[in-house]
Amino acid sequence: MTTETMGGNAQGRLRSIVERIERLEEDKAAVMADMKEVFLEAKGEGYDVKALREIVRIRKQDAAKRAEHQAIVDLYLHAIQGELFDDGPRVTISVPGSDIPPVETTVGAMRRAAERV
Repeated sequence: MTTETMGGNAQGRLRSIVERIERLEEDKAAVMADMKEVFLEAKGEGYDVKALREIVRIRKQDAAKRAEHQAIVDLYLHAIQGELFDDGPRVTISVPGSDIPPVETTVGAMRRAAERV
């Protein structure tokens, strides 16, 4: 399609879309700069930035999917480390009053998860 075959309305609409995308790119750059500043501030106060990034990533996830994923990771770790991996007693964790299904895990797995957060 050339500019000769594109009607005035189409050209105006296309220009409008491109300009909106450009403004959003500018906004995105500003937000990224603000985030960088917050992470630098946190680092200056002694916080581990890598851990903060992981916490933000984890908090974005659905709780049930996160628990299911952690249970699978724990299962795999147990399978490859066998007796070397003393997980202690098994426990069932549930969130009362929610739709999140209960998750069966071990005390050792919960300790490892707490260490990561």
